[in-house]
Amino acid sequence: MKEVFEKFKDINVLVFGDVMLDQYLIGNSERISPEAPVPVVKLQKKKFIPGGAGNVAANIAGLGGKPILSGVIGSEQSGEDLLQALREKNVSGDYIYVSGERPTTLKTRVIANNQQVARIDLETSAELSAFEEAKVWEKLESGIGEADILVISDYNKGTVAENICMRLITKANELNIKTIIDPKGKTYQKYKSASLITPNKSESVSALDSYSKHLKRDFTLETFLSELELEAILVTEGEKGMTLYQDKEVYKLEAKTRKVFDVTGAGDTVIAVMAMSVAAGADYFRAAEVANLAAGLVVEEVGTSVVKFNNLVKYIYPENKK
Repeated sequence: MKEVFEKFKDINVLVFGDVMLDQYLIGNSERISPEAPVPVVKLQKKKFIPGGAGNVAANIAGLGGKPILSGVIGSEQSGEDLLQALREKNVSGDYIYVSGERPTTLKTRVIANNQQVARIDLETSAELSAFEEAKVWEKLESGIGEADILVISDYNKGTVAENICMRLITKANELNIKTIIDPKGKTYQKYKSASLITPNKSESVSALDSYSKHLKRDFTLETFLSELELEAILVTEGEKGMTLYQDKEVYKLEAKTRKVFDVTGAGDTVIAVMAMSVAAGADYFRAAEVANLAAGLVVEEVGTSVVKFNNLVKYIYPENKK
C-alpha cells in the first residue's frame, strides 16, 4: 500500500451531500438544576467542526488530498461558522451553494465534564427546490471535471434527492469516474450504477427488509449488487469490523481492538479513506483494510474527528516511527 499512499497528495475528490455544522458547547457541571433533573452546565468554550459531507471533505484534506466539496448551506450565522470551520480544515467553500431559503443543518452537542449530556438538532429534510437544484448542479458540473473520484455523502437531509443523485452518477460514469456512496433511507434505487456503497449494519438490514417486503421475495446484499449494478458493497459493523461483498465473494475484516470513546464521524472517515485509496489504485479489499484501520483511530477521539495522513501511515507501518 505504500505506493498507494504516495499518490494521495495528487488525488482530487468531489464530495457531494449534506453539509452540516457540528457545534460543541463545552463546560463543567457541579450541580443539578432546581427547575428540572438536569445538570447545570457552566459554559467554558464553543467549538465548531464540519459535519456530514463536510467531515468527509475534512478527512480527505487530512489525508493529503484535495476535496471539492459541494452541497447547500444557509446564509445565516451558522452558515458563516461552517465556512470558517471548513477553511480551518483546508476545505474550500467555493463549490457550496449558499441558500437564502434553507437553513444550515446544525447539530449542537452539550458536553459537561467530558460527557455529552444533550444534543439539539436544527435542520430540514425537505428536498431542494428546483431553483436550488439548478444552482447546485452548476457547482457540481464545474467540480466533477477536476475530480478523480466522486463521493456522495447522504444523510437524508434533502440535498441528495433522487434526480440530482442519479444525474450525478450518470455523469461520473460517462467520465469513467468511480462513485462511492454513504447511503441513507430504505430505498437505494437512486444509487443505481454507482461503484460502491458503504451502509452500516442497521442501514443495510433496514433496506433489505424494506425491499423484501415490497417485492415479496428474499432480498440479499448479493441481490443488491446485481439489481443496482454495483461493483461492491462495504457494510460497516462497528466493533465487529466490516464486510465487503464483491463478485459473489464475501470478505470479513475484523476490527482492530481499540479504545472506543466516540463513534461520531467514523463512517465519514471510512468513505474518505476508501475514496482516496481506490482513486490511488487500490482494489476494494485493500482499500477496505486501510479504512478499517483508520476507523479504529478516529473512534479513540471524542467528537467528530479527522484522520491525519502521518498518523495513519505510522499506525500501519509502526517500524517507521522515530
